[in-house]
Amino acid sequence: MIRRGSEPAFQQLVREIQAWELSPGEVLDPVVLALRLESSEAEVTEALGRLAAAGLVESRDGQGVVAGFDSENVVELFELREALEVQVARLVARRHDPQVFARLRRELSAAREACASAADGGFDVFYTVVDRFDEAMDDAVANPFLIGALAPIRAHLLRVRRVNPSASRFLQALAEQIGIVDAILDRDEVLAMQTTAVHLRASLTSLLGRMGVTDAWSQHRTGS
Repeated sequence: MIRRGSEPAFQQLVREIQAWELSPGEVLDPVVLALRLESSEAEVTEALGRLAAAGLVESRDGQGVVAGFDSENVVELFELREALEVQVARLVARRHDPQVFARLRRELSAAREACASAADGGFDVFYTVVDRFDEAMDDAVANPFLIGALAPIRAHLLRVRRVNPSASRFLQALAEQIGIVDAILDRDEVLAMQTTAVHLRASLTSLLGRMGVTDAWSQHRTGS
């Protein structure tokens, strides 16, 4: 059973791993973390166990360390993400509140303009509005099983997408998400599914390119 006392430590460690404040391979000492997080060692140990179950922490030489990832892991995550999010898009096109998604479209358009003019590429703006997009989709789909299945995938991908972030990709991704929202507003389930698939495949191609890999997806899918 998960003790509520471990939740603050768990959430803080997730944020630090996703933000690369804790890097792959970094040792996670429960005693040191307990002091820093102002938690008990038992609470931190339980939080680390939950992180291990989510795949964000692994055991190495008897110690818990931040898990790494490679291009094959990323491809596998995106394969599962596509299967789930395409279905989410279909259901949201059927179930959504038009006012909520009209507002979301305005937010995405404003974020795209802000990213285009930001000196730093608009990274913070992008991450914030993408979180809003995910929240709106989760609320509209109203399916706790789908949301629960997506949660651990997002936990990994929030970290992965910070690899060599690309301002140009941010602009393209926001345009793709606007297209998804337009399909949802039109209640076009097929187009919502298609635009979501296109968006996810473009995101994967961009991410692999930023990792220095150009053919990992095709090799993985064909077994070559």
